[in-house]
Amino acid sequence: MKWSLLALVLGMSGTGAAEERAPAPADASARPAASRPAEKAKPPKTAKPSGAAAAKPPAAAPPLMLPPPKTNYLPQVEDLEPEPLKEIPPDVKVPPVYRQPFVWDVPRVKDIIDVPGVMLADGIPVRMKAVRSAEKIEPLMGHIVDRWVEWGLYVAPPEQQPQKLREPMLTALDPERFITYTVIFQPNPDGTTTLYLGEADMSKPPGAMSTVAPVFPGAEGVLTSDLETVRSVTYSVRAKETEVDAFYKTELAKAGFKEVKPRRFRAGQEEVELILKPLQPGQQSVSVMRRTVGPEAATPGGD
Repeated sequence: MKWSLLALVLGMSGTGAAEERAPAPADASARPAASRPAEKAKPPKTAKPSGAAAAKPPAAAPPLMLPPPKTNYLPQVEDLEPEPLKEIPPDVKVPPVYRQPFVWDVPRVKDIIDVPGVMLADGIPVRMKAVRSAEKIEPLMGHIVDRWVEWGLYVAPPEQQPQKLREPMLTALDPERFITYTVIFQPNPDGTTTLYLGEADMSKPPGAMSTVAPVFPGAEGVLTSDLETVRSVTYSVRAKETEVDAFYKTELAKAGFKEVKPRRFRAGQEEVELILKPLQPGQQSVSVMRRTVGPEAATPGGD
């Protein structure tokens, strides 16, 4: 009776455990000898809890948390280890283009002028800088080309270099970063040369061009500058000078501008100036500058 009450308290949680703890019959000698199994060595008994500890069932073990399965194609981020940097052998010559962006190098520099603001070439942002050198154009062109080739930039043959202005112009391409480098060489009366250095990021999609003034149909190489004090648009076009003049007189009049001087138009405190330079027969270089000016002086009236 005592063993039966103890089994009820423990809850009979496992059949195997219940069988091990089942009490022997009161009269063991009453069973036939054949039915009794052979006696074996019994393992040592462990101490059983008593009192209140025996009445409390054991706490359930926390569920086993398995790690998430790993993909067979991509390693986990925590499994990735950075590869050690590989040193370049001293006998291997690597173009500097693979190490850092191109750095301008102009010999015999006298002045450096940073052009502020944003300039757009066909809708692409361009960073500009002006450098005045004591060298002539020919040595400067050779030095710039050698510098580009040494740096690993791509330089198109001279016959494939676009010449959209009257001044000589050269362009190179960084094949890794897709940045173009352009130089415009302008001779000065004192024998020096001004180099206009431009860098355009061709990897980004073109943005919207700023509205400065109407552009003659068929314009090529449109370059827009949006500075703090003046905005301008420059391009070349295959047209006669009289055709360009007539175009701007008509279009600016539609916008409310009145010609106050030859090729200078005004509307309120806005002034537009037109500059034309012939490049070759039938082709013009067009520059349109738009600026804010002060109010016109009042004209004294009669009595």
